[in-house]
Amino acid sequence: MSNKSDKKEKYNSIWNVLGVIIFIVIIWAVYNHNTSIKTAEDNASQNSSGGKISFLQYQENWVNTNNMSVYHFDSEQEKLANWLNNTSEITPTYMERGNLFGETQYKITKERTDYLYMGETKDNLASGYGILYGQAKQYYGLFTYNNHAYDILYIGKFKDGRFDGYGLEFYKPEKYEQGSFEQFCKYSQDSQEYANYYAAWVNFVEYEGMFKEGKRDGKGNLFSRELDLMVSLAPLIELPVVDQVDFNAVSSGIFKDDEENGDFTEYSGKYLFYDGEEKDNLYDGKGTLYFENGQIKYKGEFKDGEYHGSGTEYDIDGNVIYSGKWKNGDYA
Repeated sequence: MSNKSDKKEKYNSIWNVLGVIIFIVIIWAVYNHNTSIKTAEDNASQNSSGGKISFLQYQENWVNTNNMSVYHFDSEQEKLANWLNNTSEITPTYMERGNLFGETQYKITKERTDYLYMGETKDNLASGYGILYGQAKQYYGLFTYNNHAYDILYIGKFKDGRFDGYGLEFYKPEKYEQGSFEQFCKYSQDSQEYANYYAAWVNFVEYEGMFKEGKRDGKGNLFSRELDLMVSLAPLIELPVVDQVDFNAVSSGIFKDDEENGDFTEYSGKYLFYDGEEKDNLYDGKGTLYFENGQIKYKGEFKDGEYHGSGTEYDIDGNVIYSGKWKNGDYA
């Protein structure tokens, strides 16, 4: 019958002259000062306060174009955008990724590591607003430092070395996804357009929302894209068009301890797929599943991702298939 798989139908170096130059590059690439990211931001819809974040422009366009219901973080976005735009002197520093009581924690270190940080600190821990980078698995990244490429991992608030408060968590691309992207990106790697669309298709914002002690916790929006699958299916389907950025799925709801726990609205492609309660990433409680044409597929109760309790199942034309009691996905 129904289970959670239904959702698949539808994320020790000296700071010298070279360092100064690289710092200028990161300002160029991330802070929207004469950058490829700024080029994209100039084309995005912005409010009068200018408090929009360019990394979210395609997510916002997709949501607005398809009339999707998601959480909005206007106040939090404006505060983060102001910090980014008003930050003029930040020195990149290496971070070690440790664990405190089993939880990830980022702390300043003099040793070279796979993690770089630019932002506020307290007691040698990331604390306040900051940007965290991870060394790229491929040969290209939005930031280059000491001849190494880095992807963005997170932009937002930190506390005691952990994500805490409002933030943007970025998709961490695998090496093969660089190749998939280049199958349909027509721009050269040294161009502004390439950096812009790399940020849109490969190193994109997977999650926007609230964090607590390093985990997704509270209101949040989750965006997903299966780039490698899209490319591998060619020529059965057309390759994506680089400037027509879309998403395979969008979920908006309440998170707890990194998992979906609460009321959620989920979209598969452009259409509403599920609206209801979830527990530990599974449909659990009252909810409704929909066909692509908007017709209700099932409305009722779920448990552990299965139809369970009272509920009604419909065919694609709206005719009732069964109405009554369910148990573990089958008729009771």
